[in-house]
Amino acid sequence: MLSSWKRSNIQQANIEASVSSAIGIVRQEMQAEMDRKLQEEREQTAAELRRNMEIELERKLAEERQHANEERQHANAETDKRISLEVEKKMHEQFASFLTRMQQQQGQGT
Repeated sequence: MLSSWKRSNIQQANIEASVSSAIGIVRQEMQAEMDRKLQEEREQTAAELRRNMEIELERKLAEERQHANEERQHANAETDKRISLEVEKKMHEQFASFLTRMQQQQGQGT
């Protein structure tokens, strides 16, 4: 009877060891799966962050290009205006000079 009790204890210990081992394996597998999912989530989050940063950078660059174009157009308009005023001034000066010469010639002719 003692030996039967001993055998039963040994079998019980073997079963407990097997169950404990199985639980450990399942725990390791679950941890590995959770680690894999966490890594996938990190990679996905990093990719989304990169994509959002690229979109934001492209938007800012487009705004800066637009601003630079507007400034260039404004500078060109100012330059065109200044040139037009200079041309107009020169034309008036030349016309005034022409009229003065004409008056002087008329004065000499009479």
